[in-house]
Amino acid sequence: MELGQGCYRIDGIRHSSAYLLSGEGRWVVVDTGMKGHAKAILSFAQQLGLGLSGLKAILLTHRHMDHAGSVAPLLAQVPAAALYVHPADAPFVASGQVGPQQGWMAALFRIFGTFTRIPPVEESRPLQDGQILELAGWTLRVLHVPGHTAGSVAFLVTQLGALISGDAIVTRRGRAAPPPAPFTDDMDQARESLSRLTALSFEQLWPGHGDPIRSEAQKAVRALVDGFTAA
Repeated sequence: MELGQGCYRIDGIRHSSAYLLSGEGRWVVVDTGMKGHAKAILSFAQQLGLGLSGLKAILLTHRHMDHAGSVAPLLAQVPAAALYVHPADAPFVASGQVGPQQGWMAALFRIFGTFTRIPPVEESRPLQDGQILELAGWTLRVLHVPGHTAGSVAFLVTQLGALISGDAIVTRRGRAAPPPAPFTDDMDQARESLSRLTALSFEQLWPGHGDPIRSEAQKAVRALVDGFTAA
């Protein structure tokens, strides 16, 4: 799905969303889906006329297996690409143990540890709140939005006014929604992070789950936050 010139939601990614931003033959990927999606990502890039050597970076919104699952096989194909992840989530990606840390879902992940592990990736570059990334012709502002995980981040694509939210904000039936509680380490903190995002100016929302909101996205997020206040 093309979201703007050179920007796409990657086809063939199941259970979550991953995004590709390209310019002048260079490209970056935001999130990678579950294990087994590297081929779909590379095939999608190839259909756009993008070569392997053009992949400059993989950006992670957070550590969970449905977003970080295919990092290692992508880097095996393009070892020169850089992985960016927040320091609070980087140790989990390095160990491959990326599940929730709180609640009953965390206990379930520990029981089914082999299934819920991802191939570990030890080397990464840190993402920090307020950091500006210039990649493939795009300017991305890093926003630390802890709660879903301690190292959750969002990216504001400044040229398009698009917010890549990861699971800090998802969509359900076309509306903005909070992260799924069973997979969220600190829901109160997640709501605080979500509220801070309303201070930004953005027109589009590209979530980690659900369909993108293509217009008036800030208004949709504000309505969600106002719902918290009224509850």
